[in-house]
Amino acid sequence: MTPPSPTVQRLALAMRIEAVLLVAYWTLWAIDHSLVAADDSPEYDAFEAAFPLPDGFIALCLLLAAGDLVRGRRRGVFFTIAAAGAGMFLALTDLAYDLQNGIFTKGVNGALEAVIVVVIFTSSIVFGRWAFRTLAADADAAGAEW
Repeated sequence: MTPPSPTVQRLALAMRIEAVLLVAYWTLWAIDHSLVAADDSPEYDAFEAAFPLPDGFIALCLLLAAGDLVRGRRRGVFFTIAAAGAGMFLALTDLAYDLQNGIFTKGVNGALEAVIVVVIFTSSIVFGRWAFRTLAADADAAGAEW
């Protein structure tokens, strides 16, 4: 097996870091959600309560993608696409709620929420773009028409 390219190594590291940060966020939420919550309203708590499952799915896809990619398994591209698509949807859902409810203006935790949205949105674009380029290169090499 040939070692993964530096690009794949960096991508896999970014995926692992994002997965760890997602788990860390929800661990802090479970311990004392005031550590990360930007609002204390029941509506905000209900909104945030919908996120652990999709965030867990994203973290799992990121870890599976990273592991597969560094081992040269093509299945990693699938998990990359799944994580990128889910991340984009999640970031846009979070962005819409946060903008409608003024969450970003609520102190340090509001700023943290803005950083989270930007990181998830940006990483989803980066991961998705890489996966598309990988699939496109494979299709071109196989002589597929677009």
